[in-house]
Amino acid sequence: MVKENLLGRLRRINDLGLVSLLLVLAGAVIEIVALVRIFQGGSYLFLIVAGLAVVAVGLVIGRRSMAQGPRQPR
Repeated sequence: MVKENLLGRLRRINDLGLVSLLLVLAGAVIEIVALVRIFQGGSYLFLIVAGLAVVAVGLVIGRRSMAQGPRQPR
């Protein structure tokens, strides 16, 4: 039942929403890698800036996809 509910939600996400979700997740992974590297010793400011930029692009695309509304069934 939970699986069917999750699949139903995924079907409602339009293509831009999926791209937005993937970009935000990729940015989060970049941020985690940067933090691990910093704790190991080193300056990885460029990774932090790159991760934040990827997340920002994902959020902008997400706002546009929310304005478009859900994907229409065929």
